[in-house]
Amino acid sequence: MYIMKGLLFGILSLFCVNLSAQNGLEGLWTGEIEEKGTGVKHRFEVYLKLEDGLIRGSSYIFVGQDTILQQELIGKMYEDRSVYLREMTEEEETLSRFTAKMLENGRYVRKYQFVFRRGLEGNFLQGYWQEVSPAPFAPEHKIGWINLKRQSSKV
Repeated sequence: MYIMKGLLFGILSLFCVNLSAQNGLEGLWTGEIEEKGTGVKHRFEVYLKLEDGLIRGSSYIFVGQDTILQQELIGKMYEDRSVYLREMTEEEETLSRFTAKMLENGRYVRKYQFVFRRGLEGNFLQGYWQEVSPAPFAPEHKIGWINLKRQSSKV
């Protein structure tokens, strides 16, 4: 009897930890996006929210004083707290429902992979980005790093 209670408690605890981690993703994240090779850095902001078990959001890359690249994002968090996000196509943005299976497909340009880290100094998303192109080893194929810190849990 005690074993069953302990097992049930353990399973529920794992479920709650995963939910709280996903809830910890919602809000405004700010930091930098850096291009590997050139070392060029730009201010980068991401707004994330949870919707139907997926992560949705918007990214903003500040490439100049008057130039901001904005893109809608879709993705998910895995049990190990890694986060996969990719840009949505204009067609996908108009869909009323987006499924996890659809996440694996699509013709997008940029994808992101992060690790969600919690600490005494705040919550962080750290990882890399890459442009998806037909020739992944071509000179114009871009890849780089991203470091973000959560600024607000309100969307």
